[in-house]
Amino acid sequence: MPLSIHNNISALSAHRSVGLSQRNMANALQRLSSGLKVNQAQDGPAALIISELLRSQSGGIEQSIRNTQEANNVLSIAEGGLSEISNQLASLRELAVHALNSGITSSGQVSADQAEMNANLGTIGRISDTTKYSDQFLLNGAKGITFGTQDPAGLINRGATQVN
Repeated sequence: MPLSIHNNISALSAHRSVGLSQRNMANALQRLSSGLKVNQAQDGPAALIISELLRSQSGGIEQSIRNTQEANNVLSIAEGGLSEISNQLASLRELAVHALNSGITSSGQVSADQAEMNANLGTIGRISDTTKYSDQFLLNGAKGITFGTQDPAGLINRGATQVN
């Protein structure tokens, strides 16, 4: 009795099509769940390399944004301290001008002005010694930041008179 093998070509073709559809569906679900078009090297090696480069650049940019926000916080704190020092300096100038008005200022008023000036100078020193962000002092000169001593407007030592 002869042996014969019968093939069901349409069933084999349908089975192959179902397997291909299942692989395509699994890839589509993976892309949908991750939100990425390229998840594996088989999705496109060049696209995967570009995707990874963009992902690393994105992480660097996000860190840069956080660094900028932190720098802005540091500057805000320093600005607050400098604003208060500026207010104290304006008060010192007012007191000095008042003390220099020798026509109507008595020695008691000059002594009171001097005491208030000393208090203002102490406040300026306290602000500069205590203004800090995290554990870093911002205004006490510990960072070694120096500014030029140029005085283009001639504001330093103009009409300086010592008040005792």
